[in-house]
Amino acid sequence: MNARLAAGLILAALLSACARDGFVVYQDPAKLFSAEVPGGWRVLGEDGERRVTFIGEPSGTGSGPTVSVMFYSSSTTQGRDPQTFAVAHRLGTQALGPIEPATVAGAPALRYAVLLDSRVGKVRETVAAIKTDKGLFVVLYDDREDAAPGGALAYERLLSTLRF
Repeated sequence: MNARLAAGLILAALLSACARDGFVVYQDPAKLFSAEVPGGWRVLGEDGERRVTFIGEPSGTGSGPTVSVMFYSSSTTQGRDPQTFAVAHRLGTQALGPIEPATVAGAPALRYAVLLDSRVGKVRETVAAIKTDKGLFVVLYDDREDAAPGGALAYERLLSTLRF
């Protein structure tokens, strides 16, 4: 059995054993973060990438909701400052309201939303950029018109249970 498959099976077993009201504790393989995510959602990008995406089940002809966590080391330009990241991220998009200061997992953060043009139409992207000692964590929720419900709840639950 290859190592990737074995790790995936172990992770699936751990996640199912930890189920609480439909949510499970996800531990990033690099041990950068943990958070509660909906049980049964697919996990993409665990192979050394600095982006993990959780994808919910589609509904009807619509796509599944997605919530992503990206990490930028503090040694990179993107990882130094949430304000710089937020301003750069909003370039070329339609800003939906101001950039608001917040606290996520006890760390300083900025929250904002943008409207993106994508191949599936307009997508509202809700963002939390969180500054930690390790670097910058960016949590994104893509809200597409055709997406199944549940993404906003998953996004807020992930943020409220996030640990570094």
